[in-house]
Amino acid sequence: SPQEERVLTLIADGRQVPMLLRIADKLEADGISGEVIDLRSIRPFDVDTIVESVKKTNRLVSCEEGWPFAGIGSELSALMMEHAFDYLDAPVKRVAAMDCPVAYCPDLEEVILPQSADVLAAIKTLAASGTSPGLQPQASSAQSASHSLLMRKLATICMPPARMASMSS
Repeated sequence: SPQEERVLTLIADGRQVPMLLRIADKLEADGISGEVIDLRSIRPFDVDTIVESVKKTNRLVSCEEGWPFAGIGSELSALMMEHAFDYLDAPVKRVAAMDCPVAYCPDLEEVILPQSADVLAAIKTLAASGTSPGLQPQASSAQSASHSLLMRKLATICMPPARMASMSS
């Protein structure tokens, strides 16, 4: 069979990697293929591997336990603007901890740190924010079909994030 088209790059480090691998398996079971990159280190930062993946997938989701301000996702976004801008079909999507102090209580920590539902919601948002056809005249019909397929499949499996709902109850 022909090699499967990768439509999404997922990047994390540390404890977020196993969660992204589970999410990638769930997406794969639903026909959405992606590449998971475990950063392993942020200094040195393997920019070439990330750029090569983005060249294939045209979409990037970064997941980290740190805060959104000045985090790994921010650096990834800046690097992709410098090295892979022409390959991105949508903005880099960052999933990070809530912008507040991290609690030591396990129940509160779960609310503050990114969960699977948050990553799935980011993927759904990313898929919905593809490049306008007028901005990318060379987009092939295969790319458009890939984007439409991604949107339909994500609509059936993604749930809205439950973090805020659990905090308000």
